[in-house]
Amino acid sequence: MNIDKSIVNLEILEKVDINRESELKVRLYQGLPKAPKMEMILQKLTEVGVEEIILVQTKRSVVKVDDKKEDKKFERWERIIYEAAKQSKRGKIPKLRGVLSFKEALEDMKKNNVNICPYENERTVSIKHALKKCDSNIDSVGIFIGPEGGFSEEEIEQIQKNNCNVVSLGPRILRTETASVVASTIALYELSDLGGEK
Repeated sequence: MNIDKSIVNLEILEKVDINRESELKVRLYQGLPKAPKMEMILQKLTEVGVEEIILVQTKRSVVKVDDKKEDKKFERWERIIYEAAKQSKRGKIPKLRGVLSFKEALEDMKKNNVNICPYENERTVSIKHALKKCDSNIDSVGIFIGPEGGFSEEEIEQIQKNNCNVVSLGPRILRTETASVVASTIALYELSDLGGEK
């Protein structure tokens, strides 16, 4: 360090990279909810460390995205993600994709090592149990969350046929915006670094 009357010169001795990103890629497939809920979901998923958020049009999605309005909504949603990433000091901005059809989402989920789908009528397999059975070397988890009103029985059958573990989040029924954050947090806790070192 060199100090003059009007100038201070500093020398950088060392640069330290701080990686706040999880090694586990969590991709959250979200059945389209109403706008205010969507904004909260995007913010909280970004804060906990989700890598990618994929919007899906399901049978019970109340919201139908209009092509003319989609660009403005996506701009706003991406701004929410950016601000949440900045606030939580993320090294990476989560990706926002969609809107996929239900069938496209099932196809997209094939790239994940493990897929889970919380479902309010599942009584035997808990999310914790399903994740504990996972190989410790997995690098990606897909989580499929239904919109308000959940998934139809037909959709659940299709989800199961596509090697997605249908799981319970517990005895209480959670809202879509709560279920997405809870399921992601549990996955990051059980399989990654949330809560401390892995």
